[in-house]
Amino acid sequence: MKRYYDTTSSSIDLDALITYLAWQFIILAFLFLLYLISGKVAIPNPAHIWRHDRVKDDTRCAAYPDPGNIAVAVKTSAAQATLEQLNRIANVFHCVAPERLLILSDLDQTIGPYKLHNVLSHASPTLLNWHNDFRFYRKQHNYAKRGLNVRDLATKAPVLSSETPAEKERSLRVLDKYKFLHMVESTWQLQPNMDWYIFADASAYYFWPNLVRWLREIDPSEPRFFGKATRIASSDLDIASDQAGFVLSGAAVKLLLKRGQHLTDAWDKKMTQMESGQHVLATALYSEIKLKLTDAWPLLIGETLGRIPFKQEIWCEPVVGLTEVPSDIVLRLLQLEQKMLQESEKNFFTYQHLFRELSKSLTVNTPHVFPGLPTTFLYRRLWDNIAESNQYDAEAIDWKDESLKADPDHFIHKLDDPNRTPATCAKACEAFTQCMQFSYLDRIYRFGVSRASNSWEDNGGDSRNPAGSVSNSQVFFSTWNRKRWDKYTSELVCH
Repeated sequence: MKRYYDTTSSSIDLDALITYLAWQFIILAFLFLLYLISGKVAIPNPAHIWRHDRVKDDTRCAAYPDPGNIAVAVKTSAAQATLEQLNRIANVFHCVAPERLLILSDLDQTIGPYKLHNVLSHASPTLLNWHNDFRFYRKQHNYAKRGLNVRDLATKAPVLSSETPAEKERSLRVLDKYKFLHMVESTWQLQPNMDWYIFADASAYYFWPNLVRWLREIDPSEPRFFGKATRIASSDLDIASDQAGFVLSGAAVKLLLKRGQHLTDAWDKKMTQMESGQHVLATALYSEIKLKLTDAWPLLIGETLGRIPFKQEIWCEPVVGLTEVPSDIVLRLLQLEQKMLQESEKNFFTYQHLFRELSKSLTVNTPHVFPGLPTTFLYRRLWDNIAESNQYDAEAIDWKDESLKADPDHFIHKLDDPNRTPATCAKACEAFTQCMQFSYLDRIYRFGVSRASNSWEDNGGDSRNPAGSVSNSQVFFSTWNRKRWDKYTSELVCH
């Protein structure tokens, strides 16, 4: 057998080697040319590969397989959509068959393996072409036609005063209100005759086992509309809280869309005067089919993580949907769900589990001992934990707890002004046995007797706040009494 190092035939074998390497180079060059032309890597995306066997890869899907009657529509925008965001959505809703997980946007796009559907493409031509609310929409479509990166339109430095970050954010928010009714229409067209339609924001986290359990208990043949109920001044109807998401039964969607294109044409004209997309949806459902919102709180909590009121009322309740969840928390929740279901498929995720997971974030804060106090507080500077049960300013006269007035020797009576420093605020919090955390800002301090363990809200010292505002000129101090939090939560028992 001849080998390339056989000197008796070196000239023939060397030519063969050169020919072989030349073909390899041509093939690689061809693949690279495809990449340049299409803008896509000609290799399957890892997230797409991971989705191919959901039951084996994900204990959530093994314990609660896709029932086949649920369509999930996730709302994003061309200005915000990234491969990272879409991978996150695919992981959160990993148990849903790919064809029934729809990404709805304001521009038709393909990002990696994901198809984004422009739900506004069938909106009124008058709105699309001429209305001021669609100015940003027209700009981003012009960008796309020219082959430019649409996200640059939302992030690049402003050229005109009307293109400031605040104005761009307002433009996106105004455009968003036109999507909701069209989302319902588009989702039905893409996935008709489902029993349930879940509409979620791209920042949401949904607990799949709890969602499946919840929907199993409800008859989808009846018109149903679920969300976290809230009120606005311009409407007498309950509307679903922004970003909390909403759920419609197939019967409700079918009944609503029986008018076909005439429905959205009629409502497009009304949307210009309405406050939000949730306002449009709630009003249309009631006007067209007399369907009102059913409050799904606390299953759909409608609060950011830092504002969830962890109390006995919800402590043992299952969580279905959260909003504005940071990506690192998404990963932690996914891991915790997997672990719980591996222990027992009967386990379901409650607010107790959520609190305990979020409480781990307290470890990033510094233990701090205030002079004269036996308690060690967890302390964080440049942070507002939104303690809000009681607020006391420098002019407060009667701030002492009634129960302390009977004890003239209590150290709290020696505090002429608990607003003076963080230390005096800490002493006041220590004296009030229900106080588990406080925040201090200059001459104001606030107690929290029942609050989330963390808030994900800093003091706002960035460009979002006007120069000279309180958030930019003062410093927040926040503390947590970990011992009281532990005692409080240990007394909350689920049966």
